[in-house]
Order: sequence, then C-alpha cells, then structure tokens
Amino acid sequence: MQRFRFNLEKILELRVYDERQAELRLAEATGLCNSLHRKIEECDRRQRKAFARRGTIGKDISAFLQVEYFSRRMSQDIERLIRETEEAEKVRRQRQQEFLEFSRKRKILDKLKERKQNLYYREQMKAEQKNLDDISSSMYIRKMEGL
Repeated sequence: MQRFRFNLEKILELRVYDERQAELRLAEATGLCNSLHRKIEECDRRQRKAFARRGTIGKDISAFLQVEYFSRRMSQDIERLIRETEEAEKVRRQRQQEFLEFSRKRKILDKLKERKQNLYYREQMKAEQKNLDDISSSMYIRKMEGL
C-alpha cells in the first residue's frame, strides 16, 4: 500500500507556521497586559501602605507632605498604567482575533487533509481486497481445473 500524500501539505505547513507566529504575538500581548496589571496592583499596594503610615506620622508636617506627594504620585502612576493597560488590551484583543483567524484557516486544511486521507486509505483497502479476491478466485479456478 502506498503512503498518502496531501497535495496541499506545503500550504498547510505555512498555515501552521502563521498560526504559531500569531500565537506568539498573542502571548507577547497577553504578557504585557499581565505585567501592567501587576504594576497597577503594586502601585495600589504601595499607595495603601503610604496611607497606613500617614496615621503614625504624628505632627511632622514634612513627613506628612512626603506621604501625600508619594500618594499623589502613585495615583498618577495608576492612572497612566490604566490607560496603558486599556491600549494593551485593545492590541491583545486584535491579536487574539488574528490568532483565531489563522487557527480557523489551518483547521480547514487539517479537516480537508483528514477527509482525503480517510478516503485514500478506504480506496486502498478496497483495491487490496479486490486483489485478494482476484487471487482467491484464480486459485479456486486452478484448483477446479486440476480436478
């Protein structure tokens, strides 16, 4: 029995490659989003910690102002990071759509390959069975002629 050959194998390989590249771009965008979320959480944690320290300062105005300036700076950083995160999420959603499109195109060719492969092997099995039947019939005829 001959081995199955898919005529569109090179195109399938290209689609697998494109899908993998899209997956890597999506992973990069997701990593950036996760990193920005962690930075926001870290700024928020630092801001809450500064607020907690504010109660223990007492009457020292300069220390109070330092905490207040630091808190204001953390609020600005959080706002900036939130804007960056929104932009990064837009890019991530776009890359996710690209990945899904490449994945869909690859799956179409995979299904076509699978169908053609199944059909090929069914036809090969039929041809092999026909050959076996022919051999069996010719052996029977020879046996009958020999009697």
